[in-house]
Amino acid sequence: MTAIMNAAPRVLCIGMATIDHVFRLTAIPREPTKVRAKQYVRISGGMAANAAVAVARLGGAAEYWGPIGADANGEEILAELAAERVGVSGVLRVPQPSAVSAIMVDLAGERLVCGYSDPATFDSDTALPLERLAGFDALHVDCRWWRTGRHALAAARARGLPAVFDGDLAPPEALVELAPLASHAIFSERGLASVAAGDSPQAQLADFAARHGRADALLGVTLGAAGFVWISEGRLWRLGVPRVEVIDTLAAGDVFHGAYAYALACGMDAHTCARFATATAALKCTRFGGRSGTPADAEVDAQLAVWNEAPQALATA
Repeated sequence: MTAIMNAAPRVLCIGMATIDHVFRLTAIPREPTKVRAKQYVRISGGMAANAAVAVARLGGAAEYWGPIGADANGEEILAELAAERVGVSGVLRVPQPSAVSAIMVDLAGERLVCGYSDPATFDSDTALPLERLAGFDALHVDCRWWRTGRHALAAARARGLPAVFDGDLAPPEALVELAPLASHAIFSERGLASVAAGDSPQAQLADFAARHGRADALLGVTLGAAGFVWISEGRLWRLGVPRVEVIDTLAAGDVFHGAYAYALACGMDAHTCARFATATAALKCTRFGGRSGTPADAEVDAQLAVWNEAPQALATA
């Protein structure tokens, strides 16, 4: 299921990059205490940066734009992106420190993330060279650098460029403003629940679509082991996940969104994008170390060859 184009599909990812300190524990503490980690890795992360790495590993030409501190952590972030063949010509070096996270991952693969970024960095409304969008086949924007990212989503919509929005936990006004600008707005479960009413993800999708959606766009929500649910062309759809041994779910959502944007850039339809992104994210979960576990295109092709599940229509949205 690699690219169906003659040249590598070009995907621009806009948003956050971080340095992640990832600790693997027997269990995530529920009260103040001291624990000893079983494994530790220091690696770059961040929603948009992880998505860009996923695009590159899948065979795409990825570019990352976002604010990075003019500090040692920033140099490390840039070096790791370059090592993954991700372009960084649109990176903005800022005087604030680079974003960092401390992350605990338990033996079931679930994680607790404690992140810090200077508010002055990601609350900024920064001018971007949006004329360069003409050089890309798809856009990905996360919810972190949202005041800047909204301009890119609006410009992509005006151009008819496919655009994926990653709607994780964020200020509600960010999610409500950005999701309708994207051709494919895909929330995390908690992100959707923060801005929509209903006693299930399906009901919340329907509520958000009724109040903020647009008929020509896809609106979805990732549900971890419960799969992916979305509304497209007035129909509600669900796709499960491949059965894998879950080691680490860190960055799985970011990888899903990056793989989805890559699939869009390749010209895949919504159902094929969903299967491709789901298989890619499932494989990432089989390896410890955040985005370092992101699979390559041949691994995803092999997974798709043995995973026969197809999207199922649930109801009229």
